[in-house]
Amino acid sequence: MTLGEVKAYLEDSGSKFIHVGILTHDLNSTVSTLESYPFVGKFADSHTVQFGRESLEVGAPYVITIANAAVAGHDFVLEVLQPDEEKSDPDNIYSSLLSKYGSGLSHVAYSVPSEKVFDTASAAFIDAGYKVILKGGVKPDESKGIRGNAFIYLDPDDGSNCFLELLLAK
Repeated sequence: MTLGEVKAYLEDSGSKFIHVGILTHDLNSTVSTLESYPFVGKFADSHTVQFGRESLEVGAPYVITIANAAVAGHDFVLEVLQPDEEKSDPDNIYSSLLSKYGSGLSHVAYSVPSEKVFDTASAAFIDAGYKVILKGGVKPDESKGIRGNAFIYLDPDDGSNCFLELLLAK
């Protein structure tokens, strides 16, 4: 599948562009600045997530604080992320990006509707030369009552500061 074909496949599958990830050293300052911009709504209270070795297939364990805000007139949100340097493996992707590029855009994310779309699109991007830099979470399993939050970060040019995230969440 070419990149054009995988793009069309995602669009035809019902996948949706859901957020832009912005990486920062100072979550509160970045949120305050973004809330002053036109069309940016109030950020929801931040929450902390942790992905340890047991939930990652690729990538180093990390703890990160996240805040989200809607963008008026659009069907996506801004996601601001700040890694916890003290609780994260120093090789985690977020800390690595901050040290290499500083604060700014880190990824664009798409929600995919099924495990088949997740697997097919992931494989197509990998076949096109994208490198897997972070992969983990749990795939949904309704028979076991598992909601799931599987994700994959794909690097288009082996060193980009903007990655593609596919998210399979139910």
